[in-house]
This record gives sequence, structure tokens and C-alpha cells, in this order.
Amino acid sequence: MTNIVFIYHMKTVFKIILIYLAIQLPVALAAEISSSWILSYSGRESMLPVLLAMLVSNVLTFIYLWKAGYISKERHTWSPVSAGCLLLSVLITFSAILLSDCLLSHLTWLPDIMEQEFDMIQSHWFGIVMITVIGPVFEEILFRGAITRILLKRYSPAKAIILSALLFGMIHGNPVQIIGAGFIGLLLGWIYYKTASLMPCMIIHIVNNSSSVFLSKTYPEASYLKDVTGETMYGILLMVAIILLVGAYWSLKKHQSSINWKEE
Repeated sequence: MTNIVFIYHMKTVFKIILIYLAIQLPVALAAEISSSWILSYSGRESMLPVLLAMLVSNVLTFIYLWKAGYISKERHTWSPVSAGCLLLSVLITFSAILLSDCLLSHLTWLPDIMEQEFDMIQSHWFGIVMITVIGPVFEEILFRGAITRILLKRYSPAKAIILSALLFGMIHGNPVQIIGAGFIGLLLGWIYYKTASLMPCMIIHIVNNSSSVFLSKTYPEASYLKDVTGETMYGILLMVAIILLVGAYWSLKKHQSSINWKEE
């Protein structure tokens, strides 16, 4: 019986991911055709069809998840958390960004196969909005609001959070992003479990992506934060990040949602 339930929940998770990809493919194909048509007639490349395709596929995925009942319609899912809880979440976020950057700086052999694509997206104002706001909101609805929620119904919190983080990292498809996204995914999954709200997760994701875009646009030659701050300051920031992360973690650990995830 346990194996049957396990298979059922994992099938549901993979079904959601496959539908997400199935929605993206035809929309992306239409965008590619539109971009080629614009290029052939105007002689200029345009990112707008691609960006609109990203928006449309996200909206269609949300509509499907909502109508299929995979996203909770309960008030707590869409409610803001206390100011203290939000502050702790943001402190954890900045600490996680620094630690993730440090980790990736030691994994320089990982290829960044989407670097050019991201540069092109960031060259358009709507692309920046997609990366910093719209993308994070829809990704949180998909991965925390649907996938993590389903996994928490069946597994222990630790197993559910780890599984959702692995899937979150892998769906990015870019080797260098898989590690960073997986690391941030652990944080987002844990905060979703503790608060039962998507609001702090969305804010954290927005802060994370916005920080990345800001650094990329402001310091285009820098690969890592230490290229901006210098070795000494970077070391100090890392120590502060670890202290903040541990302190914020223990403070937020005391916060317990009244939600029974097995019945949610």
C-alpha cells in the first residue's frame, strides 16, 4: 500500500512537470517562428516574442494548476506573514545568496550553457521584469504551491523539501544553475513548510533574482561577488552570512504553522 501511495504522488508530481513542459514547447516554437519572421523582414533580432511566450506559458500553467486543484485556494496560502518572519526570511535569503555564490566559485568547471540567452533577455526591459518578478512568482506557484505541497502530503518535511529542491534545480537545465537553484530551493521549501504561505517564498525569490540581475548589469565583468568586494571583504561577508543564517534559522524554527500538511 505504501509503495502504491508513493508511486501515485510521484506520478502526480511528474505529471505536473510534464504538463508544464508540454505547455512551454508549442509556445516557445511559436515565439521562435515569430522571431525569425521579424528578423527576415526587419533585419533585427527581437526578444519580445520570446518574452511574451514565457509569460503566456506561465499564465497557462497557472490556469491549469488552479483549475485542476493542485494549488491551494485556502487563505493562508496567499496571506502575508508577520513582519518579523519576513525579516528573518530576507536575512536568510541574503545569507544563502552569499553562500551559494561561494559554493559556485569553487565549481568553476560547471558550464553556463545559457549565459548568452540570459544576457539577451536582460537587454530588454520586459526581460528584466520577467526574470526579477514574473518568473519568480510563477515558479513559486508551481514548485512550492503545487509540487512541494503534494510532497508534504506524503513525505516527511525533510524528504519533501529535498525532493522539491532537486526538481527545482534540475528543471533549470543549466548545469551552473542546477546547484544554485537547488540550494535556494531547499531554503524556499523550508520557509513554505514553516509558514504555509507563498508570499515569503515569492519575496525571497524576487530578491534573489533581482540581486543577480543587479550585479550582472552593474558589474558585467564580475563572475562572483568576491570579484566586486575583494577577498578580505568577501571573507568578512561570508562570516556574517553564516552567523545571520544560523541565527535566523533558529529564530524561524520556533515558528510553526498550524497547517496539517497531511490533510491540507
